[in-house]
Amino acid sequence: MSERRVERLEEEKGKEEAPQRTFTLPFRRKEEEEIVEEREMTINLRRAYLSHGYNKAPRAVRLVRKIVQRHLKVDEVKIMPEVNQFLWRRSKRKVAHRIKVRIVKTKDNIARVYLAEASS
Repeated sequence: MSERRVERLEEEKGKEEAPQRTFTLPFRRKEEEEIVEEREMTINLRRAYLSHGYNKAPRAVRLVRKIVQRHLKVDEVKIMPEVNQFLWRRSKRKVAHRIKVRIVKTKDNIARVYLAEASS
């Protein structure tokens, strides 16, 4: 090996590795908050099919948010990534007709929408 390469390898060994950063989503906290109400619902997404071809999945997400707000009377709705993936899994055009979700309402008036086990 050339001298330059040997020197470069020795320098790399001497460097300390930076600690791995872990990123957590802000709504993925452990159950620190007090749960006020927990409910399972089947949401019919038929209204999403009234929109034009390319807008069905975004409309379905808005529809889930609107229905949860109406039923639990909350200010803020957090949709978990697994629910979002379920709605978008068959592309933007072909949304599922209904989705079964588990909704948890916390003391600070926030609802979190999780995918129920039966939807998969």
